[in-house]
Amino acid sequence: MYERLRAGKRQLGKRRSGDRFHLSPALQVVFAHRYRAARNAHKDVDYQRLSETDNFKSFKGHAEEFRAKEPELKVLPKKALAEQREIDAGKPMKNIEALEEEQEEQHSLTISMLKESYEVEIGKLQSELNEVKAKYDALKEGMTGCGKSAELGGEVNEVTDKVAELGQKMKAETTRQTELVGFGNRLARKERGLVAQSEGLKAELERIKGEWVKLEREQSRRDFQVLRYTDWQRAIDTAKYDREVAIEDAIDLRYKWLLDEMLAEANNTVDAVINFNVSDDVLVERISGRRVHSASGRSYHVKFAPPKVAGKDDMTGEPSSKQFRLRRGRCVTSTG
Repeated sequence: MYERLRAGKRQLGKRRSGDRFHLSPALQVVFAHRYRAARNAHKDVDYQRLSETDNFKSFKGHAEEFRAKEPELKVLPKKALAEQREIDAGKPMKNIEALEEEQEEQHSLTISMLKESYEVEIGKLQSELNEVKAKYDALKEGMTGCGKSAELGGEVNEVTDKVAELGQKMKAETTRQTELVGFGNRLARKERGLVAQSEGLKAELERIKGEWVKLEREQSRRDFQVLRYTDWQRAIDTAKYDREVAIEDAIDLRYKWLLDEMLAEANNTVDAVINFNVSDDVLVERISGRRVHSASGRSYHVKFAPPKVAGKDDMTGEPSSKQFRLRRGRCVTSTG
């Protein structure tokens, strides 16, 4: 009993002097895993590279328009393939504005080269036409009906038709080059829209990841609070139990001290203790039924040792009184 009392006091002292709260090793491992997962989430994933690669690989539009164009349009897929290889190799992709400027420069260069070649051809045809016209004008001075028109008229018409046809070809080629540049610009705008959409998706992904981290943090805080409340409640219950045990041990110790004092005053010792296993009802019945003659000290019991006359002493006939009576749940000596 004394060892138990000392152990209870020792535990109370530890709780008062020690830390208020400690994380358990299991909870520390859980928090460490969650922190590591939040820190390393999507660490080795290049979303920009994946989105651009998917855009280039999955782009299949304008197939009919590609088929209808001239072989010069094959330059665009080759460029896209070269840029894709540069992206896969880790080189930075060219800016969209720079690509548009490069396409416009190539278009201007192609138009100028076509104009130069057409001007050379037109110059040759014009000189040939001038020679034919000079011959025709020289023959005009001849006599009527000598066959001037039959001799040179067909050649003049042929040269004139060649000049007109060459002008139409030049106009058609210029129109085709303009359409080609417009088609390239449309492709660039579509690609720019895809890049903007990819940026929006990446921003949305980052926002979702941020919300997920917030939810994980809130869940961790809630688990921590629940565990702390559980530990506090357990500590309170343990303290209540220790208090009750300490009170019981103190009462037992008080009775022992009283017994030791009584034995010391009587100069006596206790060799053995007899334990009567009697119920409380029997004890109350025996104590409440006891009667005592105060002058002589003779005792009677109304049930087990009754007097000859109820309430009277057998020898003197004087009235007897109760030795004990109940007061506030306790048995005390009676005064009358």
